[in-house]
Amino acid sequence: MVVLKWLFHGVFFVMFILLAYFGGGSVLFADGETGERVVTAFFVIMTAAFLGMVYHSLCRHFFK
Repeated sequence: MVVLKWLFHGVFFVMFILLAYFGGGSVLFADGETGERVVTAFFVIMTAAFLGMVYHSLCRHFFK
């Protein structure tokens, strides 16, 4: 069970890092106008919030 818990946390950690890397890069280095950056930032933030809620709910229910 301990190995599964570490694997679970590691997978979510990698997903958060990939989201921050690719999402942040597309927001910071976008060639478009400001509106495009705002929309992209909104979707990156919403994806991170969704990922955080899924992580929190799975941790609460499976790792009591």
